[in-house]
Amino acid sequence: MGLLDDLDISILAFIADFPNSTVTDCAKTIFEPENTEDLQKKDSFLRHRFKALHEANYLNFETEGSKKKYQIIKEKVSF
Repeated sequence: MGLLDDLDISILAFIADFPNSTVTDCAKTIFEPENTEDLQKKDSFLRHRFKALHEANYLNFETEGSKKKYQIIKEKVSF
């Protein structure tokens, strides 16, 4: 993963403030979608970013049922 953009930093800041959050929690907060369809689009969009941040070792997750709950990797991310 190359340089982080503003959206990546927003995701990391959100997860730092609200550990154990899901992608959907983040989508609701960052984008404030007006309806379910918009939420689904933003959620799908963010899933790719979360995957890239996880693969770059900025995020880790635990699976609870069908949900992934994310945490930052404190050795790699500090604010």
